[in-house]
Amino acid sequence: MDRQIDINIKGVLYGVAAVLPQMQKRKSGHIINMASVFGIKVFAPGGTVYCATKSAVRAFTEGLRMELHSENIPVHDHLARCGGVGTEERKL
Repeated sequence: MDRQIDINIKGVLYGVAAVLPQMQKRKSGHIINMASVFGIKVFAPGGTVYCATKSAVRAFTEGLRMELHSENIPVHDHLARCGGVGTEERKL
């Protein structure tokens, strides 16, 4: 659970925090966060935390989009609509 939160939520937050000040300074750039269909559609058992983290990415991206609109920095979430992918944490 902690690993999913660290990667899927904190990774996005820290990544944006690393690039946003330079984008604001230059007044240009694009932020694209990877979301998942599982941020909308929950699968359980076994997917509750993963789905929650992907939902958090979508919510964060939407809020950031609203906050940065006046600065003319586009913010997008790419919603992956592919099938399941095997990872170290999830063997398919």
